[in-house]
Amino acid sequence: MVYNGPYTITSWQKGAKLTLKKNDKYYDKDAVKTDEVNLSVIKEMQTRYQMLMNKEIDAVAVTGEYIDKLKKDVEAGKISGIGQADPVSFYMIFNQTGKNKLLTNPKIRLAFSIAIDRETYVNKIYKRGFVAYGVVSPLIKTGDVEYRNKVEEPLKEVIAQKKDPKALFIEGLKELGLDPDPSKHTVRYLPQDSSAFDKQAAEFFQNQWKSKIGVNVQLDSAASFADYLKKTQDGNFEIAMSGWGADFNDPDSFIGLFQKDNGNNYGKYNSAKYEELLKKIQNETDNTKRLELFAQAEKLLINEDAGIAPIFYKDRRNFFQNSVKGLQHPAFGPTYELKWVYTEGK
Repeated sequence: MVYNGPYTITSWQKGAKLTLKKNDKYYDKDAVKTDEVNLSVIKEMQTRYQMLMNKEIDAVAVTGEYIDKLKKDVEAGKISGIGQADPVSFYMIFNQTGKNKLLTNPKIRLAFSIAIDRETYVNKIYKRGFVAYGVVSPLIKTGDVEYRNKVEEPLKEVIAQKKDPKALFIEGLKELGLDPDPSKHTVRYLPQDSSAFDKQAAEFFQNQWKSKIGVNVQLDSAASFADYLKKTQDGNFEIAMSGWGADFNDPDSFIGLFQKDNGNNYGKYNSAKYEELLKKIQNETDNTKRLELFAQAEKLLINEDAGIAPIFYKDRRNFFQNSVKGLQHPAFGPTYELKWVYTEGK
């Protein structure tokens, strides 16, 4: 393999461990103070927490109740940690070209979207991040202007109308010429992994849709995140949670995802009007006009077409041993920048 960064890969055990070694041919090798970095895949949050507290690992990211536990450990001086906004959005995707024709109808997709109590999910289930009613995350700018400071999240407008998700679902069924009784229909939900948290999250969404719409929800399974990813890429799902972290600071990093031919458009959302807006954005150089076009596209995607259902914006909650120095957490790009990391007094 060819490498041009501070480390090279010396071993990789898929789904378990990755070992990096200092690249002696790196142009700035003298700035790299650590000879070897071991990255481990640890599914269960409890295991992550215990390994950090037992000093078996140096750094970790967690969710749920373990954030509160580790925050107390930071306050007690036992470990260090950072918490900050992250330009990452998570949203439901609907397989719009699959066997289940329910998901071809915008009203049915919108019913699934507005039936979700995002506040409860973020604050009681995931226990981190920020509720999302749009797809473009905070921190993202159009020119010098932060997008979310100028453009209201589009789904808030629909939520304010207090539409009944069950009634909307029934309207969609009638448009499709199907039995108008929601209980006669079933959809499948695919979790992102097989951890206890993924099971809890899946059951939450199942309950939301069953109780508020009356539709049956079958929970599929993913043996691992890699398995989930393959299934969504192959179209072997009906509804699933997906997410994206901006790789550049512009709304197009999110809006462009849902172009019909984008490889990350796993739900196969396809709208001629949306495509036309994307073309206008690509040809526009005035940032004020670009912002207006992005706002139109986001509203079309989330409200009118319900191509996706925004759920939450991720935050960054990383915890590490006090002995870890020089570990950076860039807003854009990788979770960790390891070039300058080292340990002291370990």
